Parts: sequence; structure tokens; C-alpha cells
Amino acid sequence: FPVTIRTTNNLESYQKWLEDISELEAFIEENGAWRYIKMSVDTTKPGLTESYTYFVTEIQPNLAPLLNELNKKMMESPFHKELSKDPAFAIYFRSVEVQLALFREVNIPIEAYLGEKSQEFGSISAAQTIEHDGATLTMQQASVFLKNQDADLRENVYLKIATRRRQDMDSLNALYTGLITKRNELALNAGFDNYRDYMFQNLGRFDYTKEACFDKGWDWVSAFGNGERKPLGQSNAPGFDLRPPSTKR
Repeated sequence: FPVTIRTTNNLESYQKWLEDISELEAFIEENGAWRYIKMSVDTTKPGLTESYTYFVTEIQPNLAPLLNELNKKMMESPFHKELSKDPAFAIYFRSVEVQLALFREVNIPIEAYLGEKSQEFGSISAAQTIEHDGATLTMQQASVFLKNQDADLRENVYLKIATRRRQDMDSLNALYTGLITKRNELALNAGFDNYRDYMFQNLGRFDYTKEACFDKGWDWVSAFGNGERKPLGQSNAPGFDLRPPSTKR
């Protein structure tokens, strides 16, 4: 990791150092993304699942402290303030500050656990298929039929999808229970009251508050719950023909 020990004696070398960090982060992100894509495309090959699991349980946890040190070095540099005058760099540095504020070494194994369990959810979902007209369809392929003009066809496919998903209900419920517990622990370790508030900051929501989301979100939920559901041209539409209310006011 030569980039961690390099010195930056002037603004030009500092900018070059930032570029190299960006390249490093892009490489790591792309490596993880391709492992995930290959695993999701073919769930029948254990080696692909093991490759992604290794990334989230071994590579990322070992990189986390090093990347945190890079962020510290970046923000402690005397050239940081000078570059902050550039709006583009200011936005980037603001995100780095958030990551520094959220980092807790105790959360590294928790994040590894969350990554592994999220991968399990992806594997379970990717393996779900239905049989229709002699063809095996993924859930994404089957969902196309839910937009068909034939109501009987929509209902038939909808029920097949629901039946197949119900087969994984117990395993997914157990998975979600574990995720909720660990996500809450992660947030508490970082000084937050709950995982929602932690993720709001982690995702870099700088231009609005979480309270603003409450207003819009509850407007939508309330309207949907109070019968403002809009069926597809029917007065009493079944569940597979309902869609959320329009957000336009």
C-alpha cells in the first residue's frame, strides 16, 4: 500500500496522491461489483459465491482500517484547506469527513456480517423461479406478465410468484431478524439512536433532513392506507392490479 506512506510536499503532489487514492478505491469497488455480478448471474456455482463472500469477509475488513488512515492523512494535510475552495473538492472532502466520523473499528466485523448476509439474500432471491407455459422464468422475467392486458394471465403469474416467494419466507424472516439486530448494533456503536439515522448520514444526505422525508413518506403511506389506491380501470381491483397513489399534488 505505497499510497499510504507517500509524502505530499506541495499542492501538485497532493492532488496526484488524491488521484491515486481515487484509482485505488475505484479498483476495489469494481472488483467487488464484478464478484457480486458473477455470483448473481449464476447461483449454481459455489465458487462464485465463495469469491464474493471472501471479498466481504476478508478483503473489505482488512482494507477498512487502511482506508480510514488514508482519510485521516487526507484531511490533516495543509493542502486540504486550499483545495476545499474548489466546489468539486469541497463536496468530496465533505463525504470523507462523514466516513471518518462514522468509522468505528468495532463495527468492522459487523459490516462484514452484514455484507455476507446481504449476499445470502441475493442468492435466495436470484434462485427464485416459476414455471409458465413450459418455460422457467426468473422473478424479473415473470414480472413482465404483470403488465399484460389479460387479467387472468396477470393473476395466474402473480399467484405463482407469491407462492414461490412464500417458500423462502422462514429463511428470509430469520435473515432479516439477524440483519435488523446487527444494523441496530452498528448504529449504536457509531453514536446513533437507530440504523435509519446512521444510514441517512452514511449516504451523504446533505441537502435535506430526515424530518423532511417523514412528511413526504407519511403522506404517501397515509394516502395508500386510506383507500387512495388506483386500480387499473376497475372499481374493485385485486391485489395484483393495485399501484401506489400518484405523488403529484
